Amino acid sequence: MIGFVLIFWGLLFLCFRLPILAQEAFLPPATPPECTATEATSEICIDGHLTENAWNIASAVGDFKQWNPMQGANPSGATVVKILYNAEFLYIGAFCRDSVAQYGVRLQNMRRDFPVMQNDVFGFKLDAYRDRRTAVGFYVTPAGAQADRMYASDDNENMDWDALWYVKTGVSDSGWTAEIAIPWKTLRYPANCSEMGILFMRGIRRKFELSSFPPVPRAFGIGRIAYAATLKGIQPPPPGASIQVNPYLLADANRTLRNGEQQNASIVPKLGGEVKWNITPNSVLDVTVNTDFAQADADRQVVNLSRFSVLFPERRQFFLENAGLFSTGFNGIQPFFSRSIGLDPNGNPVPIDAGLRYISQTSEQSVGALAMRQRGTESSPASWFGVGRYTKNISDLSRIGALFTVRNDEGFTDVSGNTRNNALSGTLTLDGTFRPSQRVTTQGMASMSFDPAKGRDIALSASFSTNDTWYYSYASGQYVGKNYAPSTGFVALQNYISAFGVLDFDLRPTWLPAFIRSYGPDTYADMYWTADGRFLQGDVMLGFLDFEFQNGGDVEYRYELHWQAMDGTFRPLGVRVADGLHNYGRHRFKFSWDMSAPISGVVRYATGGFFDGWLNTLGAELRIAPLPNLECTFIYELNQIRNLGKERNPQTQEIIRESSFDTHLFTVNSRLALNPQVQLISFAQWNSAAQRTVWNVRLAWEYLPLSFIYVVFNSNDAPFTTSMGFVEQRTTQQGIFKISFVRQL
Repeated sequence: MIGFVLIFWGLLFLCFRLPILAQEAFLPPATPPECTATEATSEICIDGHLTENAWNIASAVGDFKQWNPMQGANPSGATVVKILYNAEFLYIGAFCRDSVAQYGVRLQNMRRDFPVMQNDVFGFKLDAYRDRRTAVGFYVTPAGAQADRMYASDDNENMDWDALWYVKTGVSDSGWTAEIAIPWKTLRYPANCSEMGILFMRGIRRKFELSSFPPVPRAFGIGRIAYAATLKGIQPPPPGASIQVNPYLLADANRTLRNGEQQNASIVPKLGGEVKWNITPNSVLDVTVNTDFAQADADRQVVNLSRFSVLFPERRQFFLENAGLFSTGFNGIQPFFSRSIGLDPNGNPVPIDAGLRYISQTSEQSVGALAMRQRGTESSPASWFGVGRYTKNISDLSRIGALFTVRNDEGFTDVSGNTRNNALSGTLTLDGTFRPSQRVTTQGMASMSFDPAKGRDIALSASFSTNDTWYYSYASGQYVGKNYAPSTGFVALQNYISAFGVLDFDLRPTWLPAFIRSYGPDTYADMYWTADGRFLQGDVMLGFLDFEFQNGGDVEYRYELHWQAMDGTFRPLGVRVADGLHNYGRHRFKFSWDMSAPISGVVRYATGGFFDGWLNTLGAELRIAPLPNLECTFIYELNQIRNLGKERNPQTQEIIRESSFDTHLFTVNSRLALNPQVQLISFAQWNSAAQRTVWNVRLAWEYLPLSFIYVVFNSNDAPFTTSMGFVEQRTTQQGIFKISFVRQL
């Protein structure tokens, strides 16, 4: 089989290599292009119309070039950008020419931090320190929805960073206009700053067309700030200390029902907030007291069919800001993962009394520190958390770093009378990213954990990747000792060695039909052994068919080979499968259609073996959004498990027991928006495997920039097994009213 894979991809390489040479990635220019800002001597009204005289006299930037679909081609709709500034703001004005702007622009919804590539959009990235690696990004749709990003490095994007900035848009017969004002206090820049790096982008979604100034390779898009132009002519005020305060007040009503009868109820007022102090141009201190995350999205349930722990994403704003600095770059092994603070293993909130975070970043190095106090509850002890991070830039593209974490759980007696002693645990990690060129990236990490119960152990990771316009390759290896236990982190599996490799093509030969943009066959191999060398599992995938349509949809077919070694320690879906090696194949199909259209969807189907049985999986997603103000998404997942866990008569080998059952997972998401500032968001889910129903409904009104009023309802209904072995239906319900206020001093 390995020989077949090598022959298959070798032939594919030879067939497609010559027609795509002209589309390779190119290097950043030695001398970046320039654009100039003009001082605004009169007031600028942010109304979506560039009518002030200052806009008329400002110099224009308009030489955008496509990076998708045709790298280097002129865009179908011109974009003209002008830049102004005064003592308080940096202003960006953009006119995006579009002949169907009144009725043909694509807008998924009005959410903040929308998916940039699924909407008509204008945006830009700012590299204030000119270090060619860190930046902030600001994006806007024709409807005025805002998205902002923080980039700790080219490959580390924080989509949930929220900054204070202002924008208005206007739509006409000939196109749409964005007028943006960013307070200098929102930005961090060095003293005597007169230049910044800037990179503009424009997306026309119905054509899935993306363009930029300056030009960028399709392999990177605007992901590499090294391609930025030089913004000249600015005279920002001297950077100094500034303070942003964000107090909140809420009322939290809770009740618990058992078998439909109310057991307890309470209403608790709560007061707290956060303070952000920009101490110097390079450093900021965040302080949080009585931290609350009522506005955070609820976790989505999943049906886990693998032996690996599920990594649920962080959704809480305080932890999302500057999260990239504390990351070492490997998802399967994270010495620090912020969900270990303020959440129990089931994702339920645990009160946080207070915390602080200090960040200092320059073009040479970055320093970060985090300290949090978690309140004790009836089932968990009070805990202190500490995290320290240091990275040193050793070239324009490479860095080395160190991370340490510590957790102290105080002595504790739970409701059953069990006593736990004081426990101190933590990790020490060294890591590095080395990029000899724009196309090649290598990463490495070595981490040691210490735990009073498990002692010390280590985890190691290394990876190598190459990225060009027409292909992407990645290889990695990992080792996790059986006693490696990051108490403030996450590991997908313990006691293993793994090897992973992927090769993914993006081929655009001239013979493809006009409605198909690219052909992207791919393959990967993923192998696991226990740390002492015993084979655990292996997966090989061959992606024979992967066509991307011009509208962004695609059709795929992949064949997978699986090998699973069973020893009784892992039971898929709770079913005991016979020990030994199980090998089987699976077919996977996918079809998706233009996720920016008013009606769109995705269908996934997989069929084939599953250990010693059979598994059919159907996943379907239907999105209906007739207007940007209204969006509903319906998601369904069906797993049909057949003949799993065969148990045979030792004498006759006749099957005497096996399991066949179905699991269903229904999800409904909806968003009703009066405008980008007033939205009603709801989420409901039913999981048949866990017999669990979850509701989350949230009304959000941004009555001032980054100042909100929230009305939230949460409900969680699931069976619960008591200590006596009885099964009860437990329902927890929560209603929250919260008002927060942001003031920048």
